[in-house]
Amino acid sequence: MRFRVVRRVAEPKGSSWHANGGALIGLGIAGMHYLGVSAIRGCGLTFHLLGTLGSVAIAVLAACAALWFAMGKRGLAETMIGGVIMGMAISAMHFIGMYATTFVSTPTFVAVAQSHLSHSILAYAIAMAAFAVCSAQLLMATGSVNKAAGTFRRGY
Repeated sequence: MRFRVVRRVAEPKGSSWHANGGALIGLGIAGMHYLGVSAIRGCGLTFHLLGTLGSVAIAVLAACAALWFAMGKRGLAETMIGGVIMGMAISAMHFIGMYATTFVSTPTFVAVAQSHLSHSILAYAIAMAAFAVCSAQLLMATGSVNKAAGTFRRGY
C-alpha cells in the first residue's frame, strides 16, 4: 500500500520518481526510528551528527534502490529483491542510528506503572491485529490485481 501511495505522489514517472519516493520512504523510516528513540525515558540521549546523517542517508538511498527494483519491471524476482533491500535498509538504518547514539545515565528515578493487561493477552491482541492488517492488505492487493487484469467481479 505504501508503494502505491509513493507511486502516486511521485508522478510523473520520469527518472525522478525513484528519488522522490525513496526520499519520502527513507525519511519516514528515519522519522519513525528517531521518534521511537526519543520516547526512551530514564536516561539522557546524545546523537553523533555524522552517524545520524549516515543512517538517514542509508535509509533514503536503500529505499530508492528498493523502489527501483520493486516498481520497475515488476517481475517476481525484482519485487522480492526490492523487499529484501527495503528490509536491509530498515535494519542497517536502525543499527547505524543506534551506534551513533550515546545513552547517558541520569540520577533521577523513573517510576514505571503496572500494566493492566497480562503479557500474553497483549501479545495475542497484537498478533491478531497484525494478522487482520496483513489479511486486509492481501485482499486489497488481490482485488487490484484482478481489476488490472480485467477480471474484477462485484460481490452481487
